[in-house]
Amino acid sequence: PVVVLDIGASKIHCLVGETGPDGDCRILGVGISPCRGIRRSGIIDMPRVVESIRNAVAEAERAAGLRITGAYAGIAGQDVQAHCSRSAVAISGSSEPIDERDVERALAAAEQAAPPAQAVALHRFVQSYAVDGEPVENPLWLHGHKLEVETLSATASEHACTTLRRAAGEAGVDIVGFLVESVATASAMLNTDEREMGVGLLDMGAGSCDLALYHGSLRHLAEIPFGGQDITRDLSIVLNISPREAEQLKCEHGGVCTEDTEADEAVTFRTTAGRSHTILREQLNAIIEARQQEILEFVGRE
Repeated sequence: PVVVLDIGASKIHCLVGETGPDGDCRILGVGISPCRGIRRSGIIDMPRVVESIRNAVAEAERAAGLRITGAYAGIAGQDVQAHCSRSAVAISGSSEPIDERDVERALAAAEQAAPPAQAVALHRFVQSYAVDGEPVENPLWLHGHKLEVETLSATASEHACTTLRRAAGEAGVDIVGFLVESVATASAMLNTDEREMGVGLLDMGAGSCDLALYHGSLRHLAEIPFGGQDITRDLSIVLNISPREAEQLKCEHGGVCTEDTEADEAVTFRTTAGRSHTILREQLNAIIEARQQEILEFVGRE
């Protein structure tokens, strides 16, 4: 079985699965625990995060019927960046076509490109090949003297990896590797045609949103510094209600692009003073739409 931890700003997921003979993944158990020790993508209260991880893992263990000692961890937010690098290798003997060993040498040379200081390379994606300076889609069986490759590396801050590893370790789970969450989400959500045509994937979280752009291969990663908690905070301030009440109001009645038939629908809530108050659904959604529009403007600029 494979275990994955998704440590988010509002909750922590622990997923246990295994791959069947047909290659499909079967979920054996899921554990979910609220988390209040993370702001945006950074840990601000280690003991609370450790306790949340412990609770999520315990729930997943009960559901899957096995003991969890290790897991992969997802990482996202401002700690994740994308960096491009190039490498070139000489092809010995122009009479022989380029084979798998030549491609492997070029990719190995690209992997030697050092990531930025205090960063750890988690994924590498081939952006392009060139043979004797001419771009090609696949260099195999072509003739030439020099093979070039450009790769994109998805990196995470070494400090963030160490902090997450420490939090999981305190909860009794050894982190065996890290995954960039937007890359993992794209693997599950996007098919080959969508990637080839070009597509953007926006993973909207509680503390921030993560953007991944594909055109064939992964081309760009970015973090949008707003998320669902900012919408909750907007409602709390504008309507003078507690964050808990605002979250409930958002989940039960909130939306965007209000239908005409729903615009005049009344929504009732209680203010922090305990008084009952009523607004139109159109007014409620206008507050939510303002923040969503800001998020999508950030996406457009990227």
